[in-house]
Amino acid sequence: MKRSTGWFILITFMFSLWSCTAYKKEQGEQELRLKGDGQNNSNSFDNIVDTTLQGTDGNKIHLSFDNVQNIVVVVLDRDTVLLKQDTTASGISYSNKTYKYTEWHREAKLEKEGKVVFSTR
Repeated sequence: MKRSTGWFILITFMFSLWSCTAYKKEQGEQELRLKGDGQNNSNSFDNIVDTTLQGTDGNKIHLSFDNVQNIVVVVLDRDTVLLKQDTTASGISYSNKTYKYTEWHREAKLEKEGKVVFSTR
């Protein structure tokens, strides 16, 4: 009886050790996929995040967030605008003298001179 209990404990320990190793390997592979192909390019996952949003009126806006320089390039219709990141307590905000882009509680909004020109709600 004691011998079979010892084998059971040993097999359980070996299985749990193997499971942890397999989990860590899988996590490492996922991180590599997220970071790209390993080549040093300017559009790596850590630096640039590109996204396209569709507004309530059907217009689309393309955003390229640069997490290193804390800027976003906004393309709406024929306008291409560079905005600098603002400090906020909640959500995100980027602006320049004319435009202001904000995201808060799943709502994205772009204002031009105080007038909303794009909104997802």
